[in-house]
Amino acid sequence: MPTPAALLLHTVTPVAVALDWLFLTRPGTLRLHHAALWLAYPVAYTTCVLTVAFPAPAPYAVLNATHHDNTSAPTDSAILLLALYALALSFILLDRLRTTTPKSGFRLRPPVG
Repeated sequence: MPTPAALLLHTVTPVAVALDWLFLTRPGTLRLHHAALWLAYPVAYTTCVLTVAFPAPAPYAVLNATHHDNTSAPTDSAILLLALYALALSFILLDRLRTTTPKSGFRLRPPVG
């Protein structure tokens, strides 16, 4: 059973971000440099866990070097970061493909001010 913090971090937050992007972000505004910005925290977190706290158990299995040999944790982490980058690029592609005028006639507008 996941803890409330894990549920909030891994389920509620991604859904909220996707809904924010879908309903509150103007179509076509995302650029390629946004994908690199989105990966700044995951890259920094992975680097810290792999370099500073390498012998200690990591909170995620892919970063846990005690269950793997010393080469598989960095390799698995790099593959995961590349997959996250591909996901970010796919969001940018989807943003470019969204129409500027919704067909349903319903679109939330960002707050004024």
